[in-house]
Amino acid sequence: MSKSGEVSWKSENLGKRRWAFVVFLGILILHGLAILVFTRGFLLTRTELSQYSHCSDIQQSPCFSPPQDDQMVNHSKGCWTKPAIDRIFIIVLDALRYDFVAPSTFFYEKKPWMDRLQVLHKLASQPGSFAKIFKAIGDPPTTSLQRLKGLTTGGLPTFIDVGNSFGAPAIIEDNLIYQMAKNGKRVVMMGDDTWVQLFPQHFNISHPFPSFNVKDLDTVDNGCVEHLFPYLYQEDWDVLIAHFLGVDHAGHIFGVDSTEMIEKLEQYNGILEKVVDVLESRSGPGGLHENTLLLVMGDHGQTINGNHGGDAPEERRGRYALAPLSSLTCCNSICSAWHSVSFWKHRAC
Repeated sequence: MSKSGEVSWKSENLGKRRWAFVVFLGILILHGLAILVFTRGFLLTRTELSQYSHCSDIQQSPCFSPPQDDQMVNHSKGCWTKPAIDRIFIIVLDALRYDFVAPSTFFYEKKPWMDRLQVLHKLASQPGSFAKIFKAIGDPPTTSLQRLKGLTTGGLPTFIDVGNSFGAPAIIEDNLIYQMAKNGKRVVMMGDDTWVQLFPQHFNISHPFPSFNVKDLDTVDNGCVEHLFPYLYQEDWDVLIAHFLGVDHAGHIFGVDSTEMIEKLEQYNGILEKVVDVLESRSGPGGLHENTLLLVMGDHGQTINGNHGGDAPEERRGRYALAPLSSLTCCNSICSAWHSVSFWKHRAC
């Protein structure tokens, strides 16, 4: 090979190497940018604020101009407005899909698991009843820990928080449970032990049961049933929380379209019927539950295979199927407060 040919060959070979290096460098930069976008987007982290809400916040806020009426409580005597209810009973049915609650007539095809919670349909359809059924759509991840944190703090979860699902750290930011305890409300909890992990110091009484044995469909539910009914005849509570897990576990092991799931839903229907009977029997004038609010809800939904944690419509759309605001009788202060709801004038801040 002549010298000129050898020089040409070396020059061409060097050019190919340079292009290969440029291509490699470009791919490396693209991968780096992709990882950066992923970590900054998908793996968002939340900054928890240590500040807590106080009575003086509304007076100091430039965003609100409180009305001067009898409903506003003097800040020297208490917080916020006069409560419309004396007690609230919250029943959380874990992994409660929306079509577990909504009538089958809402859907094109009736499935075996539909129309099993008939007691909620009856409450909402009774003439003069104050019961209402709502559907809510929320952000993933649709795991119990993140949903409970979202429900109690009002914050939005992030996917990186899923790593804490097996060891829930105590919530250190402002939340409903803290505010209720701070304002003298007696909070009683039973069921899923995630609650006592999130709020270790806030319950007057707690009856937690282990939640991660998904093959156990009954221990947590039976524990709730054992404890909740005696409390319905007692006056020593203001907020009662019962978190059932059977439907969630039945979905994980057997799926939604299974005999075990249908049996669980029918069991829940029977429990809710008994709860409603007790509340109704004592909801007359001067009764223990004259101004008690019943809230039946879920923390998230589940797919047909019983999975949850992602953003599938069945997980998000059914993640909480609500049947709240059931005052059972509409002849007390709850109804008057509901029908006279008014919002303060908002200003952009």
